[in-house]
Amino acid sequence: MFIQNGQVFPMTGPPINDPPQWFWDEVKKCTPEALADVKFKLPSKVDAPSDEKPVQTPIRKRGRPRKEKVHG
Repeated sequence: MFIQNGQVFPMTGPPINDPPQWFWDEVKKCTPEALADVKFKLPSKVDAPSDEKPVQTPIRKRGRPRKEKVHG
């Protein structure tokens, strides 16, 4: 799912009006600036994000994983 021009879209097809709960849990992690960039406003039924900074997942680099060095 993604947000564009204030609407929620599945990966394929037209916009949807009633996204699942996990979507709202993820949207609440977004900053107000990020939501403004996609022209999206949280409905009043969804709690606004708190003052906490959103949790960022580590970025995985592409390529082969490094081999661990084994001593011995």
